[in-house]
Amino acid sequence: NLPAHILVEEDSTGRVLAQTVADATGHYHLETPGNRPLLITASHPQYLFSTTTIQHLNQDSQLDFELDTLASGKKLILFNIHFSPNKDEILPAAIPELRRLISFLNQNPNWLVRITGHTNNNVFASARFLQQLSFNRALAVKNYLLKNAIAEKRISCTGKGGKEPLVITSDPEEGLKNLRVEVVFEKK
Repeated sequence: NLPAHILVEEDSTGRVLAQTVADATGHYHLETPGNRPLLITASHPQYLFSTTTIQHLNQDSQLDFELDTLASGKKLILFNIHFSPNKDEILPAAIPELRRLISFLNQNPNWLVRITGHTNNNVFASARFLQQLSFNRALAVKNYLLKNAIAEKRISCTGKGGKEPLVITSDPEEGLKNLRVEVVFEKK
């Protein structure tokens, strides 16, 4: 239980809609607009932040976050970095998540990161194409970090294609979890 900072943003623009700090037991209360997709982020110094997308909250919704301590080998899974279909072009809706990552890296300058891109296992695309696409997406994230003053020597990239799915499903909505960027931290 942490007194984490809770931030609510519009999913498409990153505009801040509400924010609060949880009490020492981790409880918080927020008024949020309904009927629209929201990004909700929990953060606390020395812990990996966690962001989730919620399609709509009702008045009595409860949302719990589990924040992991920052340590070598820890992985931050970023589901909210989106790309144009079959391209490595970062979509504007990904900017709030990238800004969070930049802020986190600036607050923790003694850490190196390995950025790993993942795609789904698209049966209509070759494994080679998916491998290259996932690498190019990781590289696009690296280039965004470089443009925002994160030192190149802190960042490495890899792509896994569709080889490491988080979920195996026929539900297209659930399968979107496989389209992700992961950031693994290593102490300098």
